[in-house]
Amino acid sequence: MRLPGNIVAVLFSLSLTGLATAQDATPPPQSAQVLHMPQPETYEPALATAMASAARQEQKLRTTLPSFTCKEQGVSQLLRNDEVRKEVPFTGVIRAVRQPDGQIEETHEFTTIKGRPVGKHPEVPYYVHDAFTRVLTYVSAAYQPCYHFTVSDKDPRRINFVNRRPFNVMCENYPGTEGFFTWDESGQINHLERLLPEVNAEGWPVPFAAVDISTVQLGEKSYRLASHMESEKADGKDIEREDVNFTDCKLFKATIRILPDATEVQDGNPPDGNPKDEPAPLRPR
Repeated sequence: MRLPGNIVAVLFSLSLTGLATAQDATPPPQSAQVLHMPQPETYEPALATAMASAARQEQKLRTTLPSFTCKEQGVSQLLRNDEVRKEVPFTGVIRAVRQPDGQIEETHEFTTIKGRPVGKHPEVPYYVHDAFTRVLTYVSAAYQPCYHFTVSDKDPRRINFVNRRPFNVMCENYPGTEGFFTWDESGQINHLERLLPEVNAEGWPVPFAAVDISTVQLGEKSYRLASHMESEKADGKDIEREDVNFTDCKLFKATIRILPDATEVQDGNPPDGNPKDEPAPLRPR
């Protein structure tokens, strides 16, 4: 059973402090909103260098990542009062395909539920997808001006971020967003977490997500892709949670023959080699 892959959700595992209030989670009236992108902040040299490196990593992932597939193995849970009420292990296949407009579209297909082949209507308590191609959206050069970044006092390899105020609708993000990312000894981002206020509104992203990022070989080149993801959200008195690992990632190519001209089109690369330069926000399925 394939799930739609047109919109995204992802990210995280440690709790964050200073969660925005309900008032912060409500966008101000149109007249009070800033209708132009904010100017980039000026940071001290060490932080500025780290942010420039993060932006380059996001751009490389967004513009050079080819079409690929990965296997996933995870568990979906429903909890109440910290007690697991329902738990469903699953496996599946993720396909990320470069579209003609340069964007990458992720789709998902369950292969087993509770160790058995899936039927026509697979059911899991909670499922989130699109962990790969938009995970670094928050540190992109386009979106960095929308957030305020600070180096953690306890860990020099951790950078925290929060929405800049006043809330700016041109940023196309969500009020009350906060999170952090960390990097390894080589300067590569290896973990990113994002937290939002709980808001009961259609299209509101998953409140909590965390992604571990590792080096993956696709063909002759290596890329930094999600290797593990945790996510959860409240549903009344219940907590819905997902924990999933991604493995065995490979290049994905499909050839389509169009008649009568018999033109062959290979998925995996944009026609002009220039993907669109606008990352999409992370949203739940």
